[in-house]
Amino acid sequence: MKLNELIKKINEFCPESLQEEWDNSGLQISTGNEDIEKVLLAMEITSEVIEEAVINEVDLIITHHPLIFTELTKIDSNDVTGNFIQRLIAADINVYSCHTNFDKIFGGNNDFLGNVLGIDCTPKNDGFLRHGWYMNPENMGNLIELYSFKLDIDKRYFSFVGSLDRPISKVAICTGAGADFIKEAYEDRCDLLITGDVKYHDAQLAKELGINVLDIGHYASEKIFVDAFMSFIISSDIDEDMFVLSDLDINPFTLI
Repeated sequence: MKLNELIKKINEFCPESLQEEWDNSGLQISTGNEDIEKVLLAMEITSEVIEEAVINEVDLIITHHPLIFTELTKIDSNDVTGNFIQRLIAADINVYSCHTNFDKIFGGNNDFLGNVLGIDCTPKNDGFLRHGWYMNPENMGNLIELYSFKLDIDKRYFSFVGSLDRPISKVAICTGAGADFIKEAYEDRCDLLITGDVKYHDAQLAKELGINVLDIGHYASEKIFVDAFMSFIISSDIDEDMFVLSDLDINPFTLI
């Protein structure tokens, strides 16, 4: 399949036009290799992912996080991003990213995470936040254990603000960094917000408002991208046999 043809088909279920103004979804690297026979799906580009792509002899890597996010003034091999770009071009590997547009679409990261956690989600609007409900209120402590199991992530990676004794009925979900939605989730009468990258002052706000916030970590909330994206490929007319799913654990954090 030609690269431009594949990108066109991807845009049918994940339009680049849906991305946020500050985002940089879309084609990151075009090496001139237009014939795509094998594709690697990965959360983002790392040294390990590049090695995985080379070993699998892929022509294209599709990621969630864009490799090129801010304006580049030079490509320097001593710079991490510059080094990645040089290695990928040398290996004749294209890179394409579906970031905030994939978070927003129905069935994308936010909905898929809800399904993994056993929460039936509905979009609150045309943005990131999702709402879900437990028909019978759940114990917060039990939910933390359940989420740890479902995501295959040690719960020691989680951070929690609120009351472990509060029954949980209504849940808000935002993958990635969703602390900006704490007040909105509170105003929507949610008992719990599940997200990542919650900072100190965000946690203090949640505590004062009285809403439970579970920070499962940016990695844990978006590691589902590979499976979520593949679910769209399977339901499309794109040949699923072209795709290799990255099985690397690229979580940069280590428990101590």
